[in-house]
Amino acid sequence: MITRQMIRWFEAHSWPAVMSVYQNRERWDKSNTRIDGDRVTFYSKRAAHGEADHIDYGLSMFRRSVVAHYAGAPMPLDLAVIQTELVQRGELGAYVVTERFYEIGKPEGLAELDRLLRQSKSP
Repeated sequence: MITRQMIRWFEAHSWPAVMSVYQNRERWDKSNTRIDGDRVTFYSKRAAHGEADHIDYGLSMFRRSVVAHYAGAPMPLDLAVIQTELVQRGELGAYVVTERFYEIGKPEGLAELDRLLRQSKSP
């Protein structure tokens, strides 16, 4: 559902790209993003504790012009490079998500999500 809503939001705005963000405040994982209204003002995978209060939710959208700009760049190209450059130019929109995310890139996060899904199937 978030995907459809975010697509509609992105189509209604003129941002070259948009990042979904969640107000994490270091609760579930390390925060790496700050926003001001509907704009990402800070983004760093290496953010220090307290430097950010949101986290990228994992879904971003880009207009073709953004991707085309990197056509000749050496590969592989880290998506964080593109997002950081967009932030520096003030061109990355922020789509705020209010549902908690589940980090499944670590065994403990995957186990937590597994428990949640099993509980939701219980009668």
